Amino acid sequence: MTFGKPGFALMASLAFYPKASAADVAYFACLGTLTTASNSQDSALQEEPWTFSLAVDFDKNAVTIDDTSMPIMSDASEPIVGFKDDPTVDPSLDGFWGGFNTVTGGINIHVRAGAIFTGTCKRARRDEIKSP
Repeated sequence: MTFGKPGFALMASLAFYPKASAADVAYFACLGTLTTASNSQDSALQEEPWTFSLAVDFDKNAVTIDDTSMPIMSDASEPIVGFKDDPTVDPSLDGFWGGFNTVTGGINIHVRAGAIFTGTCKRARRDEIKSP
């Protein structure tokens, strides 16, 4: 059996799209770069690798990064899932927000002022990632 380009594109997009799964929680292993601006004008941007687990829970309308959950702020049925911290639940995350593209696996997170994460996530089984 061969797949034409449209068939392959559809199958590839369903590999990331969490709603394609029968489960209400989709798990991902993510990796990328955390870029932090320096307070000094003489220093360049600092970049460091960052890996984490991501769970998108449609029943709870929440995203969990490692062990920290936050609400989904967008329509969870759309390809881009937007999320933002809830300072009333965890004041330490003030200003933490981001977006996850369920089609491509791309993720961008504003961690705090001057710190941005850019990376990709790949579908994973729950037992393959850190427990949320």
